[in-house]
Amino acid sequence: MYENRLINAPEAWESLVDEVLMGMPQFTDKRQAIIEHRLCRLIGMLPYIASTDNPVQDSFTNLSLFLLSKDSPVADVYNDHPQQHMDIMRPLIPFCHFTGGDERLLSRGMHLVAMVLLMDYRKNMDRDLDENRYNPLNSGQWNYQSVMETLSLCVEEVPCPLMDDILSKDYLPFTDWAVVA
Repeated sequence: MYENRLINAPEAWESLVDEVLMGMPQFTDKRQAIIEHRLCRLIGMLPYIASTDNPVQDSFTNLSLFLLSKDSPVADVYNDHPQQHMDIMRPLIPFCHFTGGDERLLSRGMHLVAMVLLMDYRKNMDRDLDENRYNPLNSGQWNYQSVMETLSLCVEEVPCPLMDDILSKDYLPFTDWAVVA
């Protein structure tokens, strides 16, 4: 198990990214972008922060699936559709594989991930309308302000400086959902 002081050490994160890239060589040219991407880092390191029973496997699985869902030949499996957005947390299910761990920290982390997703939908509203692409904010399925307030409350009720070192609410506006924006 990683000690808290090692979780946010660059070597720990880079080691995880290198392990994932060995199994996904198509992403090797994006290594530096992945390493610098705060959302990837949160998804990859959350199992360690929450002390899951098998953080190595959980981290590897979640980061791998997140990367596959963004830009690979199988990305259309994860394409947006209305049924996927009945709840803001539903599109995140592919990246939520945890074996045990501190449920409050896992929930906090996933709510931060959901906040990035929601902000991304907001940034893309006009483009999505122009390209006739589904967006739950354009369809009225989600109300940005209401959903963001709910997510924010969930994050605020569980303090975690270790997680905030990776991605805090203050840094959300500067975080992209896509690995390479």
